[in-house]
Amino acid sequence: MPSTRSSSAPKKQQSGTSPFPRLDAERKTQVCIIGAGPAGLTVHQAMAQIGVTSVVIEARSRQYVQNRVRAGLVEPGTVRILDDLGVGQKLLRDAACHKGLLLQLDDTSARVPFGDITGEPVYMYPQQHIVRDLISASDPQRILFDTEAVNVETGSLDAAVTVNHAGRHFRVKCDFIVGADGAHGASRRSLPDERKKSYERDYGIDWLGILAETAPLADELIYSCSARGFALHSMRGESQSRLYLQVPRGSSPSWTDDRIWQELDYRLSPGAARIRRGDITERTAVKLKAFQLENPQYRRLFLIGDAAHTVPPSAAKGLNLAVEDAACLAQALWAWYQDHERGGLDRYASKAAQRAWLAQMFSAEMTRLLHVLPGDTQFDTKTRTARWQRIVDNPIALRDFADHYVGIARR
Repeated sequence: MPSTRSSSAPKKQQSGTSPFPRLDAERKTQVCIIGAGPAGLTVHQAMAQIGVTSVVIEARSRQYVQNRVRAGLVEPGTVRILDDLGVGQKLLRDAACHKGLLLQLDDTSARVPFGDITGEPVYMYPQQHIVRDLISASDPQRILFDTEAVNVETGSLDAAVTVNHAGRHFRVKCDFIVGADGAHGASRRSLPDERKKSYERDYGIDWLGILAETAPLADELIYSCSARGFALHSMRGESQSRLYLQVPRGSSPSWTDDRIWQELDYRLSPGAARIRRGDITERTAVKLKAFQLENPQYRRLFLIGDAAHTVPPSAAKGLNLAVEDAACLAQALWAWYQDHERGGLDRYASKAAQRAWLAQMFSAEMTRLLHVLPGDTQFDTKTRTARWQRIVDNPIALRDFADHYVGIARR
């Protein structure tokens, strides 16, 4: 992101001043952001740095947003963006730095030293901690929690969002709207039908994720595929493990703790030391789906993160792609407010879609590589083995895998 210390930048609103002292009146801000996830908060922080007034509208409570469990793998490009915004210190201090992973197929495994290949590591740092860091760096008066966006208006010259706070409606007029409110938010719903063209893929399976009070099985992530499906071993420090299992769609409530541990043993450590069992403190279920909006821009509305695309979690691209969207849009807004240069805004949709499709491609390849999908045949099993063997044995394929895994391929 460019340096924002310019005398021509608009003056930053004084910290602690509420942008909306009367919640029943029409108010004005330069950028209205819907959604207080990593994408929306990244744009908000970037606007604060260049002196552009922005407000974040978030339907959920602050407690919910700060404790919402999501991904934990952070690419080096994402770390640089957050650090440039002044919110990367805690991540760099506390995150585990990984330079390799274990790729396991049945009872055969190989280490992928992506750090040595690319010169860059990845970091393990929970998404909810990134959200907390971004909120802590913000003026609390400019993030309106428990406030629902109920209507989005975007014209060629101005825009507005009507919101509902505790049963009282008011209208926020603005120059631009940033839709960062996910797949089911008001931003995507507000697009006219002719601008909702999209592409989807449902893999027909779920991930059952658990957080367990048990020491990690290894120092690095293990991606494993067996005849009974996928498992992922990750970690949250020295005494907690984050573990995932491929399960049939909708079946996660029926999985007992004992069944989970037995299946993790089978898929992650066949013939090896068993995972030490501990208390399961959290459970989550995620559907493996992909969604891509063809054009994430309409007039003065720009969609970022899950509002524009959803990637299956197989390659851990969702968080990183969302922050990239936010940084790209923030740079375009910076150019507009500095010099009234709108080339970046006009190019946002094509640049964002190009990066997103690269992430979709790698996520689809990882999903096929690591899962036994409904309807798979022996042909699929053989081609999966061939793909795995090529990554392990072919230096060109290994380099391509490593570049995509750490995010270099999207730069």
